Amino acid sequence: MNLPDTLRPFVRRWYVAVPLLLLTLAGSFVVRAGVSPGYTVTAAVIVLPPSARVDAATGTETSSVNPLLGFNSSTLITTQALTIIANAPEFQERVSEPSELAAYSIIASERQPILRIAVESKDLNEAVNTANAVIAELGSELDRQQGPFPPSQKLLTQTLSPPSVAAVDNSKLRAFVVALGVGIVASAGITFLVDALLISAARRGGRGYGGAHGARESGSQLTETPDGADDGPRAGEQVVGVGQPPGFTPAN
Repeated sequence: MNLPDTLRPFVRRWYVAVPLLLLTLAGSFVVRAGVSPGYTVTAAVIVLPPSARVDAATGTETSSVNPLLGFNSSTLITTQALTIIANAPEFQERVSEPSELAAYSIIASERQPILRIAVESKDLNEAVNTANAVIAELGSELDRQQGPFPPSQKLLTQTLSPPSVAAVDNSKLRAFVVALGVGIVASAGITFLVDALLISAARRGGRGYGGAHGARESGSQLTETPDGADDGPRAGEQVVGVGQPPGFTPAN
């Protein structure tokens, strides 16, 4: 079947195909409006060393230092440890307890004391709130892990980049395309079915009309000649032979 043959039922039954396609288009927009997009919110946290130098022998502070100038292996190890803790079920329960609409992931940067946070959710506010909860819980967990030391002698976390929308997925577009495709296929199937049914009904009606008309014609032919009548020439009738010229009268 070539393309013209395929499109012929749509042309014949345009009064069926056009309303169905319009309903399909309207339904696709309704489906698109009912689907919520997915949001990805990202944030970054850095682990800073203590802000004071401590005498190892006496445990007293000797001088204040700039935390950004005091990075060492301890911050890298702490970053890896926080990544493991943050991905544990206990930490996830504490962060996602207010809401279960968002899922987060934490990745430690290679050779850097930086934690990168990504939160995915269908609700933008939930994604931002979850990211803020993860940042706060990371700071609290780091403080608990260091015990009862003065704040100036503890490692601490600092937000490098606050939660922000990094990407919005194409859930609405996917839903629209799927609904439109399903509707077009369904409309085509219904149009083909209606066309086939109407053609079949027309053929059955044509055969019925031809049979009845033939029967009527046959009946009329039968009634023209009464039963028992002689098909030969009647008395006194002249029969003109085949090939005889008009007006020829046979001799008595």
